[in-house]
Amino acid sequence: MTSTTIVDDTDHGEADDAYVAERPRSLGERLGAEFVGTFILVFLGLGLAVYGGILFNADQVAEALAWGVALMAAMAMFVYISGGHFNPALTLGAAITGRLSWSALLPYWVAQVAGAVAAAALLFITTPAELPTQLQLSSVRALFAQSASGFGENSTFARASTGAISTTMLQVLIVEVVATALFVAVALAVTRTTTSLRRGYSAAIVTGLFYGLLSVATAFVAGGAMNPARATAIAVFSESWALGQVWLFWVAPLLGGAITALLFTVFAPEPLPVAEYDDEDYEDEDDDEEYDEVDDADETDDGAVTHGAASVTLDETADGPDEVVNWTEVDEAEVDDAEVDDEDVTDRAGGTSDDDAEDDHDDGAPTPEGTTRP
Repeated sequence: MTSTTIVDDTDHGEADDAYVAERPRSLGERLGAEFVGTFILVFLGLGLAVYGGILFNADQVAEALAWGVALMAAMAMFVYISGGHFNPALTLGAAITGRLSWSALLPYWVAQVAGAVAAAALLFITTPAELPTQLQLSSVRALFAQSASGFGENSTFARASTGAISTTMLQVLIVEVVATALFVAVALAVTRTTTSLRRGYSAAIVTGLFYGLLSVATAFVAGGAMNPARATAIAVFSESWALGQVWLFWVAPLLGGAITALLFTVFAPEPLPVAEYDDEDYEDEDDDEEYDEVDDADETDDGAVTHGAASVTLDETADGPDEVVNWTEVDEAEVDDAEVDDEDVTDRAGGTSDDDAEDDHDDGAPTPEGTTRP
């Protein structure tokens, strides 16, 4: 999988010590996170649905909200490792938007379903055999079927009203598609940039609460699953009708997630990747800038170009281009003093003509310092 690096250009001071430096995660690490996260989701959500009515008389709303709290906890733990999907519909949306490679799609689904089935199996084998009888149910499978997603005479409405009210397959399909599309939209939006613990926790809270509310809103119509892994895990340990209708709870959520992801690619596409540079590249660039500043400072207006301790004097002649008259290793202060001495000598010379000065040089007079004979 191609790891997507999210660039955060905010100033992380000492107060924001929760900055997370992202590192690439192997496929095994991500699959393990998806397995454990989905296990937590189903274990907490289904566990409350199975035992809640005995311990503290939990109603349908509390059971539905428990799924949201479970998702919140799972996302807070693993959003930085695998993206915190725990839902095949959300994984499909991540693949369509480019956040997940297509080659990792099927392994993600397998890990999610395996984690969900493992959690349901643990609850199934640990449920006391006498519990269904106390709840006036025929078996443990009948107990699990109370939380299964279905339509028609097996819908939540039909079970709650003893068959007086039921929902059709089309009604369940529409509700599941719309609810899953909304859930995937929120999940993709809040997990787009999670470069700090604060943002990661915020994403988990928002996604979990929204999933819980959607579960409450759709519980009586469609079962409130919006998650093929969750629906499959419960159906495996429920009565036979649950497995016969679970296909709808794969088709509808995947369709809703795909619709949302396609809309995201059009109206909110993923940002282009930003090139990353090593520290050495920045150091080399800084060194080049320092050298440029030194070269600019060394250029003078009086025809002398200095570099370090060397001074080069150019003299323009009538016969050709500028030619080097003298090269001396001097200090800048000494150059300034020499210019002042040359001015004093010129003033004392007064009316001396150029021919006389040239004759003096020919007679063996010492050559002034800083000049050469032609």
